[in-house]
Amino acid sequence: MCRNHGTMIDESQSQYPADDVIQMKKVREFAQGLSLHDPDISYFASWIGPRRLDEIVWANLPDLDVEQIRAAVVREGKRCITLTPIPVPPAEFVLKPVSVATRRALPAPKPVVGGATYSRDYRRAVELISTWAESIEVDGVARRGFIRDGHVKLTARDPDTGQLLDASIWTMATVKGIHRFTYSNGEFVRLQVTTHVGPMSNLFWRLKVDVTEGICKTQSTLALVGSISPQTSYEWFERDQFDEYRKVVEKLEEGWEPVGFVSLELGDWAEPDAVHPEPFEIDLKAPIEHIEKSVRNSSKVQLGYELGDQWRMRFHFTPELFNEELTEATIRDASEWLLARRDAAPYPTRGSTEPLVMLNARYAIRLTFRDGNLMFRITPAK
Repeated sequence: MCRNHGTMIDESQSQYPADDVIQMKKVREFAQGLSLHDPDISYFASWIGPRRLDEIVWANLPDLDVEQIRAAVVREGKRCITLTPIPVPPAEFVLKPVSVATRRALPAPKPVVGGATYSRDYRRAVELISTWAESIEVDGVARRGFIRDGHVKLTARDPDTGQLLDASIWTMATVKGIHRFTYSNGEFVRLQVTTHVGPMSNLFWRLKVDVTEGICKTQSTLALVGSISPQTSYEWFERDQFDEYRKVVEKLEEGWEPVGFVSLELGDWAEPDAVHPEPFEIDLKAPIEHIEKSVRNSSKVQLGYELGDQWRMRFHFTPELFNEELTEATIRDASEWLLARRDAAPYPTRGSTEPLVMLNARYAIRLTFRDGNLMFRITPAK
């Protein structure tokens, strides 16, 4: 017990005989054990609170029949749960598909979760942290708190059917896990996952699950940070990653929901299939304009890979490729024009188009090739 209550008992020993204190300790430990290992009691205890749970356990002394305690907790918990009907909007409001309407509005913070969500998020957090802790045991003792490199799998899910996309983004993340229990503060759980934004994915997922004083708070958000930036069309590993990324962001634009799987393995490499089987739901925070821009840039990257294949050259994904004034139609026309001149006598090893986008009076963007390299570059306008 804490220092204050210990002092209170020491100063009032006549009111708190040793047998009563031992019985109080037994009740609290028994109640806490039930809330940790019994799903029904764990769920409804989050509604009635630890004090009421202890009172129910006291009422069942000395036998401590778990079935009777569970029934009492369920009855008490159901009295605490209130269901509020969702108001129907006035007829003058035009109803839009939820996937579109919610993305165009400023997203609201997710509330504290309860009920089935509490039980599910609590269980997943503890399972992940426990698995990680066992892998980094020190002298046979699992760590109770740590920060390590990990991995996540980001994909999309059809909000109507629940179908998962067959493509996914496998990316590194920083994971943090804490799971401890003290008699003064009870159980504390914290799971944090923060993805690393890289050249082949600008999806930034932040997951945080906190359990303290019987309350579970879950925050799971996805933002788009910057733009993807592959190097050249010869990086085949990057190309495979890009194909998966493109499919995911296209589905996000269509209104599919982002979801994330967290790896059960730690370190700078992990097996993609070794993830927790249940996905975490994610609140998409990116404005629709950012998603649309990522889809447009993905379309240009795909076109760059196609040009590299067609020219049999290394295509460089320079920043000029993503200039908003440089349209895909302009890119295709410029490639056809320049390719026809490269393949005609006297078969030059270098060349460029006329200015495609004027940046100012002195500089412009052109498509150029030289020594087996193809790219859009800024060059003098004349």
